[in-house]
Amino acid sequence: MRIVIRADASAQMGSGHIMRCLGLANALQAHATITFVVRYLPAPLAAWIDAAGHQIQYLPDAPAAHDELFHSAWLGVSQTDDGQATAQIMQSLGAVDWLIMDHYALDWRWQQHVRPYTQQLLVIDDLADRVHDCDVLLDQNQYCALEQRYAGKVPAHARLLLGAGYALLRNEFIEARQRAQIRTGAVKRLLVFFGGIDNHNYTGRLLAVLPQRLDPQIAVDVVIGAQHPQRVEIEQLCQQQGYTCHVQTQQMAQLMAQADVAVGAGGSASWERCCLGLPSMAFAIADNQVQLTHDAALQGLLDSPQVDWQQPITVANALHSFMLNPLARERMSRLGWQMVDGQGMARVLQAIGFRKHQIATATLDL
Repeated sequence: MRIVIRADASAQMGSGHIMRCLGLANALQAHATITFVVRYLPAPLAAWIDAAGHQIQYLPDAPAAHDELFHSAWLGVSQTDDGQATAQIMQSLGAVDWLIMDHYALDWRWQQHVRPYTQQLLVIDDLADRVHDCDVLLDQNQYCALEQRYAGKVPAHARLLLGAGYALLRNEFIEARQRAQIRTGAVKRLLVFFGGIDNHNYTGRLLAVLPQRLDPQIAVDVVIGAQHPQRVEIEQLCQQQGYTCHVQTQQMAQLMAQADVAVGAGGSASWERCCLGLPSMAFAIADNQVQLTHDAALQGLLDSPQVDWQQPITVANALHSFMLNPLARERMSRLGWQMVDGQGMARVLQAIGFRKHQIATATLDL
């Protein structure tokens, strides 16, 4: 069996699309040969894909172009040029059983170019802002109005996989869940992670003021990507303040399992934190995270207070208040654990035909 994945990563779009596709690719590896087709891919992420044993095919340069899609600049070329180039790569690979597309700048116009070269097409989306021609659509985010979001945007025959019950968590999070605990009592360890790119340096802005509001006895882990624009500055801040800085770590699940509280971006990491029962304060640092973060906060899965990032001390103040509320953190820990049970990857694989795929389920006395 052959599976092709079309996704990108960059400073503008972040690394989340590639990372969730990598988790899916690793789960499918025992059943298929996986090829990533990419236009933009930072070297550290390419190294992770290569180390996992997957193939990478790079799309050729094409004339700059945009269409009316809100995120068309993320692609930078026309959907026709990208679709035709992807189709050529698929033809060269031979029969493709599944094409998986995870890209905000692509819709039915791109899909019509690749449709003839795959038996099935799976779209991963969470914007619900464009029409798709697909067989399966996966949206792993826990929105308040899940069922209505894709009405009229997918074919009648398409199967919808909606909600955090389908969260694409990598295997290390499933394993860490076996050892997870509901967070109770005082905070002893804080995790700071604003995504693999953090192009606007939310990490550095928070670290600059964090000592003013944080008990010095609390251990702090800071995670950044190798491509972080202020990497040197953040490493220096961590050294000065006695924090531990982790660059391009592959130990994220372990760091989340060890933490009592997390603060960071409101993207797909939200479901990783929930799966491990880690209460978090999360902020929408990109347009596509606004609704996700708002709805998850309404459901009690995270805290997302109104702050002024031009005055980072307001963020540190909000975090301080959150850390002083053990009952709220314990309730959030339990809700997250129950909502994201670690079976999402298994459910997705079963939905696309791998019925025997099993992942062990962690149990906890709630």
